[in-house]
Amino acid sequence: MTKLEFSKISPYQFMFSVACYMQASILLGSTFIPLLKQDTWMAVLFAGIICIPFLIVFLTLSKRFPGLNLFQIHNEVFGPVIGRIISGIFILYFLVLASLNLSDFNAFINTTILPKTPNIVIVGSFMIVCAWAVRNGIEIIVRYAGVFTFASILLLVLTVLFTSDLINPRHLLPMFQQPLKNYVQATNTSLAANFSELVLVLMVFPSVNTDKTGKFLFLGYTIGFLTIFLTMISDISVLGSTVGLFSKPSYEVIRMITVSETISRLEIIFSAAIILRFYFRISMIYYVLTLAIAQFFNLKSYRPIVLVTGMLIITNMYPLQASSVVSQSWTRNSRAILWMFVDFGLPLLTLIIALIRKKKLPLPEGST
Repeated sequence: MTKLEFSKISPYQFMFSVACYMQASILLGSTFIPLLKQDTWMAVLFAGIICIPFLIVFLTLSKRFPGLNLFQIHNEVFGPVIGRIISGIFILYFLVLASLNLSDFNAFINTTILPKTPNIVIVGSFMIVCAWAVRNGIEIIVRYAGVFTFASILLLVLTVLFTSDLINPRHLLPMFQQPLKNYVQATNTSLAANFSELVLVLMVFPSVNTDKTGKFLFLGYTIGFLTIFLTMISDISVLGSTVGLFSKPSYEVIRMITVSETISRLEIIFSAAIILRFYFRISMIYYVLTLAIAQFFNLKSYRPIVLVTGMLIITNMYPLQASSVVSQSWTRNSRAILWMFVDFGLPLLTLIIALIRKKKLPLPEGST
């Protein structure tokens, strides 16, 4: 497979990209809140800890095969036939992932800002912007990742400040009141919804202009994890036992903010930050999917298929659309298991086979 992307991004852009991508999954916390209610923050904490060994797997693969992305590693480890089969599984995964995130974005806009606007207008206009970013390369996509990351942190800080009179730490109690299986299922769902998709960094590693990707990966991961974890604590502290009744708890907390009688409905302003997070998250998946398809078919450039890939994402979104109840049930059950297999199982298998077959590439000249 030939190299299709020659743009380089700084290590700090990479760090903020990881953080911003994770922050964009905050709204997905509602999928496992019904399982644990006030103990939901525990699932996020456990999932965040469990994810760390798999990040080490990703880093180990990148260091054994410097300069190669995930699909190129598959070819090196498994050979051209089996390698392409596994890469094909990831293409389907990236496609479904992009369509599901686009569906979530459409649902958010439809239920909060533009309830009467046709879906095709919302997703069509949004995907045009994403397609422009993808066509211009990874450098354009991540250019403002730092701004988006700090905007999310500022959103969290302001939410806590403006809802301080509603926060009740006792809403986090009592603890450990749910069956053990609920904690296991909620942790697995949190892994799938908030953390496991970081496997896509294996497609971005070759573009990072540093040999110390591990340091910046973990820094970005820490920022993203703390934002998700503290947001969950804030939501539960404000909403209490009613947190499981809302499909978007974080947004409902924001709607409760009233600075004064003349300054309210601040959720409209905060919605902009949520939209920016969706833009970044979907653009990253869109880029990785386009790059993956181009490499799979040995194209000389991924840019000619950007628009076609975008239309494929939109087309695939409609069969995947479902009510929030059905979507949450599917995420807690089938999706969580499938995501764990693709995101963690296949990379771990790749590393094991690479170790058994003693597959390893030398560092490029000039690297340390």
